[in-house]
Parts: sequence; structure tokens; C-alpha cells
Amino acid sequence: MGSARQNHRMVMVTIYLFLMAGFLYLKPSVAFGREGRIRPFGATDREATVFPLWWWVFVMSATAYCLTVYLAGFRFTS
Repeated sequence: MGSARQNHRMVMVTIYLFLMAGFLYLKPSVAFGREGRIRPFGATDREATVFPLWWWVFVMSATAYCLTVYLAGFRFTS
């Protein structure tokens, strides 16, 4: 356990991979079409979405980072 406590990047990547694997397994309709294809970005087309896959990738990476910071107990103030 000591190694995982010191290597925060490994923890962050592991959390990110689990989040993305779950997201890709569930294939929510907000990011994927009826046939399982990635919906394009846009607001005019009915098949388009304002939350494309690249947006979810960014959100998952930010979530993994925040979880790692929280779990590691970082202190940002002196």
C-alpha cells in the first residue's frame, strides 16, 4: 500500500481508466446514438449533442484528478 500512496499518478490513471471503462460500457444516449455510434457535436441537428465524447473524456480526467487529490489528502495551504 505504501507504493500506491507515493505514486499518485498511478492512482489517478487507474481511477480514470475505471471511469472511462464504465462510461464506454454504459454508452449513455447523451454521447452515443441509437446504433452505438459517437454522436457529433452540435445543436442544430437532432442526432448532434452539446456533450460530445471529447467533453466527457475531459470531465472524467478532471474527476480522476480531483479524486486523487482528495484521497491523497493534499493540503494546499501552509
